[in-house]
Amino acid sequence: AMTARAGSGHGVDRHLYALRKAWVLARPNEPAPDLYNSPGYAALSETVLSTSNCGNPALKSFGFGPVSHDGIGIGYIIKERGLSYSICSRSISVDAVAEELRAFLNSTQELLKRDAKRKSLRPGALVQRFAGAVAPSSA
Repeated sequence: AMTARAGSGHGVDRHLYALRKAWVLARPNEPAPDLYNSPGYAALSETVLSTSNCGNPALKSFGFGPVSHDGIGIGYIIKERGLSYSICSRSISVDAVAEELRAFLNSTQELLKRDAKRKSLRPGALVQRFAGAVAPSSA
């Protein structure tokens, strides 16, 4: 629900970005309000992970670059029997990110196979099981 709201322009970061742009257009010779120079706004404005689905399974690959200097861009295509993706970054090891992504996808695939064998896949079942599998240990 939160992702859908953000995607339709209801995210706080997008609202603040639009207000800043409106300020600059209306008052080009005045400095922006202090909020826009705060560490909090800087952190909110830094997009570390940016993803995009191509949506055309006929393509072999699809690239999508990071939207910030220290970020990661992942372009992916969902295919009938798998997933094709590319990872781009200017400053982060894409090999390390790729290894983590492969491990995640393999774990997810195993969970789906296990649930399919049990015929117990119902809405929320996978999420509940996966959340338990990746919860940090309390030790």
